Amino acid sequence: MLRIKQLRREKGLKQEELAKEFGIAQQTISNYEKGIREPDITTLKNMADFFDVSLDYLLGKTDIRTPIEALALSRSDGYENGLPEEAMKEIELFKEFIRHKYLNNTEQ
Repeated sequence: MLRIKQLRREKGLKQEELAKEFGIAQQTISNYEKGIREPDITTLKNMADFFDVSLDYLLGKTDIRTPIEALALSRSDGYENGLPEEAMKEIELFKEFIRHKYLNNTEQ
């Protein structure tokens, strides 16, 4: 189930305001929220960006709002068992890359 209504309300927006943001009719937003109609992939991506959530969160497939939140919730113990030190360094570099990528995008 799409979380458009929930996210719209969190931002304090009316359906008309959200519709204007995306250049679509208020009735279209209403239909999305009621499950009568589904947005196309471009609209979904734009909405996820607008609300600063992942597509999976917007679609109701996860309760984790952003990739950085998923990273923060992941536990480091467990996956390191049996991995060489070089692999652990690569994992840490990748985690830092993800943090940098998403934290810089949210500051813009």
